[in-house]
Amino acid sequence: MRPGVYKGLTYDENGMVVNSLFSDIAAGILSPEGEPQRLLYKDEACVIFMARRGESRTHLLVVPHRPVKSWVELVKEGLGAPAPLPELRGRQLLQHMEAVGRVYISKEGPDAEYRIDPAHVQMGFHSPPYNSIDHLHLHILDRSKMHPQLRAYAKFPLSVSTPWYRPLSDVYRAFEKGVGEIIPPNPNRT
Repeated sequence: MRPGVYKGLTYDENGMVVNSLFSDIAAGILSPEGEPQRLLYKDEACVIFMARRGESRTHLLVVPHRPVKSWVELVKEGLGAPAPLPELRGRQLLQHMEAVGRVYISKEGPDAEYRIDPAHVQMGFHSPPYNSIDHLHLHILDRSKMHPQLRAYAKFPLSVSTPWYRPLSDVYRAFEKGVGEIIPPNPNRT
């Protein structure tokens, strides 16, 4: 890969990731809107902030500090041995991201503005190659408060019936069954 920026990641001449758009947002260096991005939650493993163009009134992103390209890469890391927060890998990182997201949107969460009734929570990931940024991010949406006009113009809307989106339950299944069982090979791709 040539050095430069591709899908939100900056690469060096050796093809190694040097930086990530989401890492800059988490560090308070950059905001997609030109003003500081409000971090709703931060720990040693991940951050939570609002999506720039959310499909729902509440559309949060849970992003690990460590740039994992996608949920597929996370599954390839495997089940992971127990590790402290900064080094979480594989399923442990996925469980941590889900747990902090669920706590944040629950009635016990710190910010009432972002509470979501458990019956209306949707959590999932874009699937490669459809992810807009090559840095793993868990989408948390309130399905009861969707923005139809934004959803209609989204390049890859977050709908469970599309090939570009995988609900959290599918990703957990991939740890047991493998990625190929969740995303079958495309017979039209050569």
